[in-house]
Amino acid sequence: MVCKRVRTGKVYQSLFQFGIETDTLDPEGQVIATSNILPTRDQINSTIQTLTGDIEIEIPKFSAVHINGKRAYDLARRGIEFESPRKTVRVEKFEQLGSPQKEPPQERSDEDQRRLEDCRVRELWVEIECQTGTYIRSLAKLLAQKLGTVAIAAEIRRTRVGNFDIRDAKSPDGVTIDDLIVLQ
Repeated sequence: MVCKRVRTGKVYQSLFQFGIETDTLDPEGQVIATSNILPTRDQINSTIQTLTGDIEIEIPKFSAVHINGKRAYDLARRGIEFESPRKTVRVEKFEQLGSPQKEPPQERSDEDQRRLEDCRVRELWVEIECQTGTYIRSLAKLLAQKLGTVAIAAEIRRTRVGNFDIRDAKSPDGVTIDDLIVLQ
């Protein structure tokens, strides 16, 4: 009998937007802070390296976690002040994917590479492999804090959960009866 290795955890791709922070840590919230400090790709890369392994994050106020028997988002929406709980999570991989604008060609001179690394970044796609229960919005905030600025997770896409990968997904029109039958 051959056993297929079952993966655990999740993989996300997220667009981090620097220079703005909202109460929800995403674009839907009210702006609570802004900053003119925009990090370079090199600064981001150095700092991301410190955010792998076991790290402590602050759970967002707008989350489903329970605070004294009530959902945090219910308390936050009603304007009730409370201290956000913290938790330790495991981040296996945290890396830059690129900026939303078109990237320069792959073959770069050393000078072109230095200029790219020195460019200030307002938005950046990242990929994060982490355990279940990790808040990507909290990672955006934590990364920004370490860089001396603020940020939100402007977009979050879950691309893998366990062994289920978005690359294997089919559109509803492409699903056949064979896709629905699970062989034991």
